[in-house]
This record gives sequence, C-alpha cells and structure tokens, in this order.
Amino acid sequence: MKILIVLSIWSIISIIQIYTIPIPTILDTDIGSDYDDQMALTYILANPTIFDLKLIVCSTFNTTARAQITAKTLAIFGRFDIPIAIGQNTGTRDIFEYEWAQ
Repeated sequence: MKILIVLSIWSIISIIQIYTIPIPTILDTDIGSDYDDQMALTYILANPTIFDLKLIVCSTFNTTARAQITAKTLAIFGRFDIPIAIGQNTGTRDIFEYEWAQ
C-alpha cells in the first residue's frame, strides 16, 4: 500500500513539473507598425513562468528601428539577457513607435 501511495504522489509531482516548465520561445516580430506585436512581447515578458524567451527576430522594412523598439521594451523589463536578431532591411515604412524608442 505504501508503494502505491508513493508512486501516486510521484506521478502527480511529475505531471505538475511538466506543466510548470516554461515554453522555449522565439518571437519573430514586425513590432512598431501596430500595437499587436508590442502586446505579444509584453505578454511574453510578463509571464516568465509560462514562456522562456530565447530570441527576438525583428523583420520587414526598417529592421533597425524595430530592434530599437524591442531593445527599449526589454530594458523596461530588465531583460538584457535576450538577444535581438535584426533581419534584412526591406525598405522604409512609417514605424509609429520609433519616436518612443529613441
């Protein structure tokens, strides 16, 4: 009987541990043109027990400006450990949040 109880408790603990491991996450974003990506990044950063953010990739149009917006958001959260990959600049487009990031 003791063995059955121990195995039951061990099984429950194993299941709980599976669901408490943060999900390794890479975010590919065109942050700055609209608020949806900013909200997604904020949500991921605000929930470190759910998401383990490994990398952020800034893509499309002015990728340098997008990376600056991303860097400022990471700084607000004190997350200087997350690398930012800057994709190929594919031209210009208004990035509304860029002034905020400067």
